[in-house]
Amino acid sequence: MKILFITPYDNNYRYKSAFTKSLSYMPLTMPYLAALTPEKYGAEYTAIDEGVQKCDYEKVDNYDIVAITAVTSSVKRGYELAEYFKKKGSYVVMGGHHVTLLPDEAM
Repeated sequence: MKILFITPYDNNYRYKSAFTKSLSYMPLTMPYLAALTPEKYGAEYTAIDEGVQKCDYEKVDNYDIVAITAVTSSVKRGYELAEYFKKKGSYVVMGGHHVTLLPDEAM
């Protein structure tokens, strides 16, 4: 089983320099979820943080599960990614503050 964890790009969260007011490191949500994935599933996982690294998703492998976390300022990008990976046949799960507060919108 291959799992992809994505933190979508967010204008409030980006890598600039050591002197920026924005965060310049991956939030811990996705690495925690990866670490909590039971070993019995033998999952291979990848974590992509669009605020730190660019990714050409057309060149990445196909994933069985794609997990996306989103806050309000990144949810539009999160929905774009969810639609893209659904069309590729991945099972998509979303979480984060925005999705928790507006689950009907996320569905």
